[in-house]
Amino acid sequence: MISIRTCRAIFAATFSLIAIVFIWNGDRLVDSRMTGLPVYKSPLFFPTIALSVIAICGLLVAVQALRNVKFGLDMDCDESKPRLGLAFGLLGAFGLYVLSIDWLGYYLSTQLFVLAALALVGVRGLKLVIVALLIPLCLYGLFVWGMDVWFPEPWISTVFGQHD
Repeated sequence: MISIRTCRAIFAATFSLIAIVFIWNGDRLVDSRMTGLPVYKSPLFFPTIALSVIAICGLLVAVQALRNVKFGLDMDCDESKPRLGLAFGLLGAFGLYVLSIDWLGYYLSTQLFVLAALALVGVRGLKLVIVALLIPLCLYGLFVWGMDVWFPEPWISTVFGQHD
């Protein structure tokens, strides 16, 4: 039987590898044709930072798990069974999230991802809706209004004729 720590190592390493692939292909996935912008205003700035943090933390968690280092959230999980369906569901939701940003835009994609992820882990009711509305709004406000980082126009806005 596969242990919780082995599952954590596989999941974290897979997550890291996906993040590294997205970093490597960032210029192909995100339209960054605008020139003359400072680096922090580039549409690749936030995704590169976020994916780098994911990749580094995932690799650290994988190494810890492989070295059998007790993880703070283990809480005697050695007796419980791995929830591979949940792990792969979250991994799939993350992959769809990254791919949907170009089509749906940052806010709508993030909102749908947070809704899906929280629903997968069992959060229900008003708390699910409030968190799914606030997380993307706070992050959007931080980057667009706070740091003046722009997001490319999503494909869906061109379909419905909402151009800047």
